[in-house]
Amino acid sequence: MFEVNLINYNARDFISKAELDLFISKHDTFYTKEVIAEFKKAGLARRVVIKI
Repeated sequence: MFEVNLINYNARDFISKAELDLFISKHDTFYTKEVIAEFKKAGLARRVVIKI
């Protein structure tokens, strides 16, 4: 196991469901498996996106 020294947390508010859906679709476009692999090599332990 590894020791976690940093946690990054972001909260975003959207004025409409359409804006939320657009953000999620763009997010999925940019964070490809290859990008996540690079983050993991740099020390990424976990990535979580939650919609409330």
